[in-house]
Amino acid sequence: MHGVVLLEITGYLRHEGHAVTNILGPATVDLLVGMGDERSRIEQSRAHAVARLGKQAPGSSPMSPAHGADPAADQ
Repeated sequence: MHGVVLLEITGYLRHEGHAVTNILGPATVDLLVGMGDERSRIEQSRAHAVARLGKQAPGSSPMSPAHGADPAADQ
């Protein structure tokens, strides 16, 4: 996976910044299926994560209190 990130950073993939959705997402799904999980469950989880990240304000963290994280739990 880290190799794909490096190829994206150096511009070899030509996906205009969409390597996560076009390459890493499907590769991760295939990896998890290979490890024994059910594809339908992975796709459902992936869709939930994409929807959650889509609601995130630009520049904010998906772990911010606005997204349900409890900052006090880390202390």
